[in-house]
Amino acid sequence: MQSIWVTSYLNFEDKGNILTIAGNREIGKYGKTIVNKVVELFSKKNYVILSGLALGTDSEAHISALNYNLKTFAILFILHNVRLQAN
Repeated sequence: MQSIWVTSYLNFEDKGNILTIAGNREIGKYGKTIVNKVVELFSKKNYVILSGLALGTDSEAHISALNYNLKTFAILFILHNVRLQAN
């Protein structure tokens, strides 16, 4: 079974081309369409998608990457005594 969650330090030098995507937590239909089109364009060059793990644009970027069979990585920043109420 393949893991969906890995805690690690990544060496991005050997990952190839990376596209970072970030945006609003409240994403509408138009925003989802744009994210999907951008990921589709970069999928033709086999980019790796890198984003946060927040709701909205970040999540849509990961979903689109998986739909195009791309590798996708989420970067989480851990701050002391700070907790997100939602992903």
